Amino acid sequence: QLTDLIDAFEEQYRKHIAALMEKYDKPVVGVSFLCDEKDQTVYPVAGHRCKAVFYSTPEQAVRSLARMYEYRRFLEREGVV
Repeated sequence: QLTDLIDAFEEQYRKHIAALMEKYDKPVVGVSFLCDEKDQTVYPVAGHRCKAVFYSTPEQAVRSLARMYEYRRFLEREGVV
């Protein structure tokens, strides 16, 4: 029963993350503190064009966002965007 509640919460959380990304057209990442062997980093979300992205630690999430920022700056320097 508790597992079902956690699964339902996580599904709603993934939908919320995907909706935020679509609304603001910005990356949003989550952190899963209750990880197990079935967890993954990228989750498709039905009805959304964006996928939910989750990391197992806040540090991993921040590192990912920092790399995205560095990549954007590179593209700007190269005149791609």
